[in-house]
Amino acid sequence: MKLDTKTVAVNSTTIRIALDGAADKSVVPTILVAFQFQVDSDTQSAIKLFIAQQQAQESGQMDDSAGDFELIS
Repeated sequence: MKLDTKTVAVNSTTIRIALDGAADKSVVPTILVAFQFQVDSDTQSAIKLFIAQQQAQESGQMDDSAGDFELIS
């Protein structure tokens, strides 16, 4: 996982894969994937902080400096 510029390694299990029924059918089909992650307390804290920053940004409480979350392999 990459949280902003910090990369963390976690074990994960894919628990669900489904077609996105809400997606626009005129574009490439979209799938939804749900993962279960096994994380240590430091990684869990980093994820919680990232989520809080994103929520604050979405509510207009922060500028656009909060970064992105992405899965990396």
